[in-house]
Amino acid sequence: MKKLSSPRSRLAVLFVFVFALSIQFCSPTQNQVTPQEYKMPVGGVDSHVSYSDHIKPMLENSCTPCHYPEKGKKKLLNTYEAVAEDIDEIIYRVQLPSDSSEFMPYKSKKLPLSAVEIQVLKNWNDQGLGR
Repeated sequence: MKKLSSPRSRLAVLFVFVFALSIQFCSPTQNQVTPQEYKMPVGGVDSHVSYSDHIKPMLENSCTPCHYPEKGKKKLLNTYEAVAEDIDEIIYRVQLPSDSSEFMPYKSKKLPLSAVEIQVLKNWNDQGLGR
């Protein structure tokens, strides 16, 4: 095996190591909570959905900072009442094509809701918006 005796060789190896290490931390989902990390309905998307266990954590993850205080610049979605009042609009907007100006989350600030997350929102609405 050839020794890395020149400073240039050592620097090249160090650069490759640092680059490879940094790639794993550049994922856009690193700070994003996955559906498995917050409480999804135990029996799957067709189970009972509650605001406090399912909807609130999902929206806090996907709608912060725009719709949550203190940095909220848009209509706040930080209470049960606000979300329940706007659930039809929320469901409509998260299903729009991502290039639509009305699509949420706005301009890729957060990852779009998954099909499972959207179904949970729909089920919560269909089940009567349980707390």
